[in-house]
Amino acid sequence: MDRLLLMQVFEHVVGENGFAAGARKLGLSPAQVTRMVQKLEDHLGVQLPRRTTRRLALTAAGQMYLDRVREILLDVDDVDDAEEAANSHTSEMSGKIRLLSLPGMPTHLVAPAIAEFRRQHPRVTVELSFDAQASRDIEGHDITLLMGQVPLPGDAVVRHVIDSHSVLCASPDYIRRHGSPRTPQVLRNHAVVRFVLPGVASNVFKLVDEADGTREQVVDVRPVLTCNDHEAALRSTLEGAGISNQAMHVAAPLLRSGQLERVLSPWIYERFTLVATYAGHRHMPARIRAFLDHLLHQVRQAKAGPDSPRASS
Repeated sequence: MDRLLLMQVFEHVVGENGFAAGARKLGLSPAQVTRMVQKLEDHLGVQLPRRTTRRLALTAAGQMYLDRVREILLDVDDVDDAEEAANSHTSEMSGKIRLLSLPGMPTHLVAPAIAEFRRQHPRVTVELSFDAQASRDIEGHDITLLMGQVPLPGDAVVRHVIDSHSVLCASPDYIRRHGSPRTPQVLRNHAVVRFVLPGVASNVFKLVDEADGTREQVVDVRPVLTCNDHEAALRSTLEGAGISNQAMHVAAPLLRSGQLERVLSPWIYERFTLVATYAGHRHMPARIRAFLDHLLHQVRQAKAGPDSPRASS
């Protein structure tokens, strides 16, 4: 069991790309983690990571060992699953759920579902991570939340979460100071806030008429803020920094409350699908299946456009 712990520590150090980051994830000090990896190396008689001040790099032996460790840790999860199955006859669900998501989804979709699920199942814990390229690590997590168009491994199981679209929004204060754009091309004269993922151009808006999908306009914009953190982009928009595109499930309550106003209706930024996926060859424990069903139910219950949004078109 001591050796298994050392394996888990090593896997976290590699997964977090560093001793300090791995220590934070495990709730240990960097010195503790360093000693544990050294103890593992002493046991194996080989060096696993190279100690450099730059990006963590594995030796050939370290990479080979990591591949086997990950297989072993998957089997450990099967042990946990077997214990849960035995305990389910006499006790409530327990154990950990590992969730991976693209940035931007968790605060408005996942976090509310987690809170309610834990009220129902207090012995279940959740480990939630964000990654702009989340599709790379489906194997390492129980559920991964992605955009529907992302290529997936052939054995991945996909559950549809929600169809949505992005609308253009600004704060009442911004509109009071700068006015509301009346046509898409006028956007080039406005301050724009962009949340961007890898591979997405930050200086272009491709707009589609919500009522007529054949009408499109491509607008060059000059962002005053680009960032890879959705909450920073949203907060900046709420504070009046500029116009941003927001998914409708994020914007709807803010439009209803008057904290944001929609601009350029009926033009939208994009339509998209969110999906939940997991490795199909792995057994899904009861707690994970129950959480996924709960998440889908919560999202569909909450799916609604603004009842009477304040819109400036």
